[in-house]
Amino acid sequence: MLFNQRQQVQQTQQLKLTPVLTQAIDLLHYSQADLSAFIKEQIKENPFIAAGPIASTALEDPINWLADTSSTTLDDYLWQQIQTLPHVTLPKLLLLTLIGEIDENGYFYSDHTTLALKLHCSIQELEDALQLLKQLDPPGIGAESVRECLLLQLERQTPRYEAAYQIVRDAFPALVANDWPLIQEQLDLSSEAVELALTRIQSLNPRPGADFSVSIPSETPPDIVVNVEGEIIHCQLNMSLANSLQFDQEHFEALEAKAAHDPAAQKFLNEQKQQYQSLKQMLSYREEHLLTLSQLIIQHQNAFFRSSGDSRYLHPFAQQAAAKQMAVHPSTVSRLVQEKTLSFQGRIYPFRLFFPRAVTTHNQTSEQIQQRIQQLISHEPSSVPLSDQKIAQLLHREDIHISRRLVAKYRKQLGIPASYLRKR
Repeated sequence: MLFNQRQQVQQTQQLKLTPVLTQAIDLLHYSQADLSAFIKEQIKENPFIAAGPIASTALEDPINWLADTSSTTLDDYLWQQIQTLPHVTLPKLLLLTLIGEIDENGYFYSDHTTLALKLHCSIQELEDALQLLKQLDPPGIGAESVRECLLLQLERQTPRYEAAYQIVRDAFPALVANDWPLIQEQLDLSSEAVELALTRIQSLNPRPGADFSVSIPSETPPDIVVNVEGEIIHCQLNMSLANSLQFDQEHFEALEAKAAHDPAAQKFLNEQKQQYQSLKQMLSYREEHLLTLSQLIIQHQNAFFRSSGDSRYLHPFAQQAAAKQMAVHPSTVSRLVQEKTLSFQGRIYPFRLFFPRAVTTHNQTSEQIQQRIQQLISHEPSSVPLSDQKIAQLLHREDIHISRRLVAKYRKQLGIPASYLRKR
């Protein structure tokens, strides 16, 4: 048997991130409070770095204000937990994006197939990451329905009260309807067992994300300021922390002269100067990407700004589409959107508001459809309330093609009970 040995030369391209770029990417998801604390720590460690005056349209001294800000948002809290997870790269990247899909009450309502396509991952990978997210605190986070939210909380309790778990799992419609006799009949439970289980269920939190800071305090300085001048809409950074950093060159040169024959001292001085340059570079990277994303938002949501901030004019805008236009990874846009705010005509808007998801082929957002469902129900006859199927048919006549199940999901999100409970 003959073996042929040949030498082959193969060229491959591999992207290697420098330590500075790696940390710059990490800084993208920082809120202003986190970023300010980070900068203050750098200033404390480096005797040559100082923060100069910062021009801001919101506060005279944003650095000091931000350092005193201690409110924790749901995104922050979940991200902190993700940082401590075992080294599983793919789920962490997915979890970072999934956090952005969690609403203010802690629920995950995104369609698995659509989101998997957007993230270029398999449905199984997305669902594995979602299961990991549901193991985080607070209990119930990432649930896709109220029923699942309560079940996730009951599963964490030790010891688990089986009757309560059984009622939520197997008799949830009767629970919502407060039909205790039906629960007893369906599950063969005594009235005492049902009463004790209901007490346990009532102690649960159906809105696990609501305890966190999700609204933006009016005194919080925004990241971006948008103004309309005639036909031109333009944006600018509210304050540039990169430009505010200063290096004490005079002090540095004085010590450098004294350290002419001290290699250790020279090394220390060079490291301090390099640290300053890296910090400026990281902050500039963050601010440039933030400004670029803001310009894309203005371009895509032009009607919103032209209408003085009317949310009915928001158009579906996927973060993946923004990433493609910016020539960056979708996770970069996800980091930029987290905890960032925009000021427009005296109001503060979270960045995530400008990325509504399209629900129908005619590009209506879920918020627009929910608004229409609410209008239909508010005008329904009280003696003959509209069923979810009837609402779906009415929407179909308006060229809004969604299923009865999706109508039911949106109705529940609006806090509107089923038709048989609305009948008067």
